Amino acid sequence: MPDLADSIKALKENQMDQSTHGIHRAFKISFRLSPLLLLIFVNACAEVQLNTIPTPSPTSKVRVFLHAFTGHAVQVRWADSDEKWARIQVQSVERFLKETAIYELPTEEEVAQVSRHKTFSIRDWSKKDWSLVRKMGQALHTDYAMVMERSAAGGFKYFDTLLINVETGKRFRISSRVKLAPANKEALFQMQMVAYNELFRDAKNDLLATAIRKGRLASPKSFPEQTSMPERGSVPIVVPPKTTETTSGSLGPRKSPGSWITTNCLWG
Repeated sequence: MPDLADSIKALKENQMDQSTHGIHRAFKISFRLSPLLLLIFVNACAEVQLNTIPTPSPTSKVRVFLHAFTGHAVQVRWADSDEKWARIQVQSVERFLKETAIYELPTEEEVAQVSRHKTFSIRDWSKKDWSLVRKMGQALHTDYAMVMERSAAGGFKYFDTLLINVETGKRFRISSRVKLAPANKEALFQMQMVAYNELFRDAKNDLLATAIRKGRLASPKSFPEQTSMPERGSVPIVVPPKTTETTSGSLGPRKSPGSWITTNCLWG
């Protein structure tokens, strides 16, 4: 009997030793992971720090910040690299706006100064309802921020453009899509120009109100007390080709094949 009692006692002691060892091991793993978890938490909560530039001279021109990037795209080979596509989009829209003589844009040097020469991820730009876009616009003293994104899913390429009133947060968005099959670059370019046409048509009143307000501040004597809204055509408009279908309303998928464009106004 003493041998049996000793065996039971030894078994219990062995179980306690194993339990204690397991607890110590868990504490060691937790201790090793704590700095990593803390770093992840700090990065998730950290706010992006931006510089500011001196306030530009008063002008009636509407100031716009442009940014383009490539979003989610699985097993898609784009004709242009992400950097080249972004550069082409910004340059095309910049030329599109400057030709109207009623818009101005911050310089590349100003954008680099405000961003501290950093490149932000898509998640940085889009989180908190595009708050970083508005902060960039505020730091650059722009009236609007225009974000262009390309992505791909479900057999289609998507091109989305978002125009945000930096001061009020009011947003205008347009989406277009084409099949993944190889497409003519010129046709894609024309489709995007039609999209910009629709976007600025939707935002016309907001843009004009901003231009009039800035004009009164820049040169009060040049503006009468009552200023009527100019007729349609005062905003940059590109005549869409007849073969392109445009609709306003939901951003949901359409049943018709080929390409489509949808627009809607959003409030921030």
